[in-house]
Amino acid sequence: MPLALLLLAGIVPCAAWGESDVNAADVSGTDVKLTGDAPELRRELAGHNFIPSRFSLDPFVSTYVSSETGFGYGTAHGHVYDLNGNPVSLANYEAGAFAQLLNYQYGFLDWWAVRVSTTLLVYSGLNSTGLAGIGTNGVGNIGIGTTVSFKVGERLRLGGSLDVIFGPSAFFNIIQAVKESIQNGEIASPLNSSHTFTAVPAFVGAWAISKSLGFTFSLSHQHPLNSSTSAFAHFTAINGVLDWDLAELNLVPIGFLAGFQTSFGVDTPRFLQFRYQFGLFYTAVKPLNVGLEIVYLRAPVVGATEIYLSSIQALLLVQYNFN
Repeated sequence: MPLALLLLAGIVPCAAWGESDVNAADVSGTDVKLTGDAPELRRELAGHNFIPSRFSLDPFVSTYVSSETGFGYGTAHGHVYDLNGNPVSLANYEAGAFAQLLNYQYGFLDWWAVRVSTTLLVYSGLNSTGLAGIGTNGVGNIGIGTTVSFKVGERLRLGGSLDVIFGPSAFFNIIQAVKESIQNGEIASPLNSSHTFTAVPAFVGAWAISKSLGFTFSLSHQHPLNSSTSAFAHFTAINGVLDWDLAELNLVPIGFLAGFQTSFGVDTPRFLQFRYQFGLFYTAVKPLNVGLEIVYLRAPVVGATEIYLSSIQALLLVQYNFN
């Protein structure tokens, strides 16, 4: 997180310097024509330029390219097992994670966009119980998605999105291997792999409350078509995010994000996860989004759904919108 803040501190003045050079060139150039206000970006509604969140869905169909780098740390309560695989006591699990994401979206029309994304996630236990209970895991996937949305008046945009995510996962877990060995009467490998194919349809929307304040929301359903774990095979998520841009109040070019999401299993009433998210962004250059998102997440560990992990994640986002 200190590294991410240091990078953000370096990017902000550079972006401001570049913008001042462009403005100076416009003033001193002889061929510049005054054309009035710049055209409205596809991420704008009623003068409010919405700040993107990589953790939340939105209805915007802009063309953009983005990169995100994230780190996380989490703790959980889990069992300590004897040599026969029986739980004997409770212990604290500690885990760390690293993620790298790349995204590209192209807006074919002012109501339709198509995107592609790649994600690499690696997480592992950090202490002895974490290494034994959670193990070391890697997830890599490719996502293909599309969004169709329309303006409803000047302040509201509603639509739908569909994302398909597929890719391999590898799980190294000693405790799970011991339990399976005892149950099956033969040695089981601690290394397991699987391929998932997940469809995520969603209803998405955005509301420009004022020129400085906006609200995005979504209702999505996650449906893994082929997964090695079925305890939480299908679940529904509800998400809402507020973003507040101080630049529109003629104060400082800084924007804030605050959001919440909760998810529940569809075939079972059992609680799945909840998430709080916060963000700090530089907003002086409208097409450019540079900022830091911090998320508190409570969710089951992938590959070990009986262990609920409470984690803090930090994600550095750099996104440029071409329209």
